[in-house]
Amino acid sequence: MKKFACRDTGMDCPFETSAESEEELMQKISAHAKEAHGLDVIDDAMMHKVKEAIQDEPSEEQEAEEDSEDSEAKAEQ
Repeated sequence: MKKFACRDTGMDCPFETSAESEEELMQKISAHAKEAHGLDVIDDAMMHKVKEAIQDEPSEEQEAEEDSEDSEAKAEQ
């Protein structure tokens, strides 16, 4: 899962979104940029900021696996 927060690009904007793929996420970001910020085209500088702001969000399975590993590590101590 990929996630994006507009504020992470330096904008004073509370918009956050997520999607299964970066392609789907970019569609949502582009629609938001046009509707909320009046940007018909995202220039190279802003695209760089957008790409840097995209983060991987662990799935529920990954989080459960990490919790299990943490519990095992604590039990060993």
